[in-house]
Amino acid sequence: MKHWFIVFFISILSFSSNAHEYFFGFAELTYNTDESVYEGTLILSTHDLEEWFVSNNLKIGELEDYTKDEDMQQAMSELLFEGFQVTTEFGSLEFQIVGYEVLETGMTNFYFKSKKSEAGTSLDVTFDLMMREYPKQQNKLNYIEGIKSVNAVFLANKKTSTISLK
Repeated sequence: MKHWFIVFFISILSFSSNAHEYFFGFAELTYNTDESVYEGTLILSTHDLEEWFVSNNLKIGELEDYTKDEDMQQAMSELLFEGFQVTTEFGSLEFQIVGYEVLETGMTNFYFKSKKSEAGTSLDVTFDLMMREYPKQQNKLNYIEGIKSVNAVFLANKKTSTISLK
């Protein structure tokens, strides 16, 4: 009986250590013609993101504690947009976080917009956010224009994609 308990206990431990094998990030992006800017949302797992920030030398505790801290939002913005870059035929877009919320679902939504830019006919996107630390990270981008939606999937072996907007 004692041996069965040990085998059972070890089995449970090995299962729980592999329970979080994959990591996901989502982005939505659209062009706001009224303001001539790209706007979007990055949707990431709060727990994974907090660990990723710490592993990138950003001293952060709970994300909820910094929703009004502009300096911390600037530091988060710099790290996040190293891993989410978009270029049009008019140049690279510069994004800035305009706010974020930590949801009870365990996800965090970062709302962002670009500096003024003309609407491009295609987007060259690099979305390798958190892939260095989490090799099994999978990211997805949905570009929304009216009722039309175009998406792209990004993996460790496919970190870039071109989205045609014609």
